[in-house]
Amino acid sequence: MKTLSLTVPVFATLLGFTATASAETWKGEYKGAWVTAGGTPSGKLGWKAQWSGEGISWTFAGSDSDDFGASKLTGTCDGSSCTITQHYDSGKLAGQDFTWKASYSDEAKTLTETVNTLKGSWEAKDGSAKGTFDAKGECKKQ
Repeated sequence: MKTLSLTVPVFATLLGFTATASAETWKGEYKGAWVTAGGTPSGKLGWKAQWSGEGISWTFAGSDSDDFGASKLTGTCDGSSCTITQHYDSGKLAGQDFTWKASYSDEAKTLTETVNTLKGSWEAKDGSAKGTFDAKGECKKQ
């Protein structure tokens, strides 16, 4: 069997290769939507993110700017699940934190491009709001 360094095991499965342990960095922009339990409010998300890691263990770092302010995103992903923390630095939600828990999947376009889908739930750290979200991003190997 051929061996090739790939982002996640999904790549290896799709292409028939065995993934090797080799740290990689990928960048992508995610577009999606979130909704609060009960239906309102809701909105769009637009995350700019960088993935770093190897095999099934990855870190996630990014930023977002929306109607509620500017925020930073940090998190980890193992296997097909992620936990991401969003901290608002400015705007209406300045100083507030949110947790996003998601499953993710990859669809290989090429060896250096993938479409990544995140789907899951979110919750304010103080428990005041929660809901669901989904997002899709095109990522490129750096």
